[in-house]
Amino acid sequence: MTALADELAAIATRQERSAGIRQLVAVLPQLQAQLRVLRGYFAVDGGVPPYARYLRYVARVRQANESELDDWIASGREPLRATELKLQSGEVAAHKIAPRLADGSDSLRAAMVSAIDAWLVASERFAQQAFTRDGKQAFSELRSLRKELQTLKRRVDAAQ
Repeated sequence: MTALADELAAIATRQERSAGIRQLVAVLPQLQAQLRVLRGYFAVDGGVPPYARYLRYVARVRQANESELDDWIASGREPLRATELKLQSGEVAAHKIAPRLADGSDSLRAAMVSAIDAWLVASERFAQQAFTRDGKQAFSELRSLRKELQTLKRRVDAAQ
């Protein structure tokens, strides 16, 4: 999404602005449809989104693996390696899985939904205002969207 916002900003400064904008406006419905599908992965009205179901599954598998490692440690099979793997599994749970399972307005999932929603709104405005003489407002909105997407990218990178 960041690359797309960068491309939108670049198109606004090119000499082939009209041709580029026409091309972009022509593909906006497909991009919006794809983003709505992506949004459905992170947020479902009245249900648990696939993203959360997948993370819960990963957490259950990790817990099952940790139980197996406990058995290995108790039985004396590979106790050092099993302990090392159990420590690594705990780190993954604490630093990778738990932050992604968090819910609320400041969660990573909520940030993804917010960024997708912002892009959908901005793309709709862009399609409506793309050929107006004064594109300064649209360009300003694209800059704002770009900053929001860069912030989201930093959060996603930090969570990895």
